[in-house]
Amino acid sequence: MEALIPRVAQLRTIGAYALDLAYVAAGRLDAFWLKKLCPWSIAAGILLIREAGGLVDDLAKGDSMLERREIIAGNERLYHSLLRVLKKTTNSPTDGIRQNAAGKNQLLG
Repeated sequence: MEALIPRVAQLRTIGAYALDLAYVAAGRLDAFWLKKLCPWSIAAGILLIREAGGLVDDLAKGDSMLERREIIAGNERLYHSLLRVLKKTTNSPTDGIRQNAAGKNQLLG
């Protein structure tokens, strides 16, 4: 997470992960990532993002989000950048990041 802090404007905790993923699908947020999730918190959001043309995977770029209880999702522009930063971190990420429609990055934790 330390690698992301200089790149974001705000830290937030909302707790409604299904809504956050719906916002990614709608384009209100550009990206989201989180670990240690319950499948029911993300299942519908995965479908919404895919149907909207967004990218969604587990943190290993696989299709096991529900089994691994982790997710990275976003638009093509921010998804790949976020994944690169997460792969460079030595600590396992446990928080989320999102970027709102105004272009302000927000971390969720």
